[in-house]
Amino acid sequence: MKYLLLLTFSVITYSFSGQKTIINSSDSIIGNWSVFNNQAAISINKNNDIFEGRIIWLAEPTDINGLPKLDINNNEKSKRNQPLMQMVCLYNFEYNATSNTWENGFFYNPFTGEIIKATLTMNHSNTIEMKGFAGFSLEFVSETWTRF
Repeated sequence: MKYLLLLTFSVITYSFSGQKTIINSSDSIIGNWSVFNNQAAISINKNNDIFEGRIIWLAEPTDINGLPKLDINNNEKSKRNQPLMQMVCLYNFEYNATSNTWENGFFYNPFTGEIIKATLTMNHSNTIEMKGFAGFSLEFVSETWTRF
C-alpha cells in the first residue's frame, strides 16, 4: 500500500512538473508541496499576511511499533511527544513583492531537529526553492519542493 501511495504521489508530482508559469502573486505559494525528496508533504496556507505550512503526508507515518511518528529529534525535550502529522514546520514567512520572495521565516526539519532561517522563491508555478542556513555552524541548505 505504501508503494502504491508513493507511486500515485510521484505521478501527480510529475504531471505538474512540465508547467512553467512565472509567479507574481503572494498567494501563489498556497497549496500542497512535496518536500524531503518525496518523504513528506506540507500544506502551505496564509493567516493574515503570514504564511505557514503543516505536514500533511509522510512516506512512513508510523514507527516500528505501528504508532504515529513523533518529533523525537526536537531540541526542546517537551516537544518530543508531538506527532509529526499536522505539525507546523514552516512559519513566519512574509511576501516581498519587490524581490518576489517569501522571507523572514523559518523551516523546521523534524528529521534532523534543525531550524532553518529561510527564503522561499517560486520561479515556476509548481516549484519552490527553499534556501537558508541551519544550525550553529550556519550550514547552507537548499531544496526544491514540487507542487502536487
